Formats: sequence, structure tokens, C-alpha cells
Amino acid sequence: TAMTLDNQDSDVLGFVGCAYADMGQLARGIGMMRRAVELNPSNAQARVGLGAAMLLQGETEGVDIMRYGMRISPRDSRLGIWGALLARQLLSLGRVKEAVEAAETACRCDDKIFLPRLVLAVAENTTRNPERARAAIDDARRIRPQLCKADVARFASPDEINELEAAGLM
Repeated sequence: TAMTLDNQDSDVLGFVGCAYADMGQLARGIGMMRRAVELNPSNAQARVGLGAAMLLQGETEGVDIMRYGMRISPRDSRLGIWGALLARQLLSLGRVKEAVEAAETACRCDDKIFLPRLVLAVAENTTRNPERARAAIDDARRIRPQLCKADVARFASPDEINELEAAGLM
């Protein structure tokens, strides 16, 4: 409906593009988010979404696009979620130190979301830092007391979950 009403509005294109990317239609979503950024280079949401979708396609320049989008909106209420997504992608790329830094930043952005804490726990466990991984899992449980394996599976691979279990963190 929004696209019918105004298919040249940067915000509409950014949000609809993200929705398509979330539904697995990456090429269509990326095209819309690229257009959103062309129309409004200051559209942080479209930039971050574009970078995330590019990363899902294996385009590593998506990291820089996500970071730029986050930088141009330093007080955005979504920074915690965006940071968790960035940290997860960095971890998937094997850039563990950067993933830890991004997850820590995301945790500082919002004290009420558990997802960046899960990514931080996985990253810290990957670096063989069980104390910091335990602290991150405990902080996630502070926010979401009913934290379960299905929650962790949203941001961790089966191998990473097995490693968390082997370390006694799950």
C-alpha cells in the first residue's frame, strides 16, 4: 500500500526494501534500498538495511555501508539492533575482534535488548574468553529470563551453540 501511495519516497523505499530482504528477496530489496539512498543520502535506515542485505549476498562492502549508516544517525533508537546485526555478520566473516567491538557497542546503545548480548557471548566464546561469554549470557538472561536455545539459534549457528553448550554457557 505504501508503495502504491508513494513509490519515490526514500523512507517508504527503505522500509519496503528491508521487508523484501527479510523475506529472502534480496535483489529486490537491495534495489529499493539503493534507490532510497539515492533519493536521500541521509536515510540511515536504508543504508544499514542495504549493507545488511549486501552482506547476506556475500558482498563484504556491506560492512562499511552499515557502519556509515550507523554513523550518520548517532542517536538512533535502532543502534542496538543494527549493531547486533553488524556484529553477527562480522563474526560470520571471521572478523571476531571487530565482532566483539560491535557487539559491545550495541550493548551500550540499549540496555533492554538481549540480541547483542547473545552475539557478544558467541564472539567471546569464540575468542576462548569464557568469563566474558558468561557475563554476556547472564546479561541476556537479565533482559530475557526465559532465554532458551531457540532464542540463541536466532543469532548463532548450530556449531556455535554446541560450543556454548560445551563451555557450560547454555
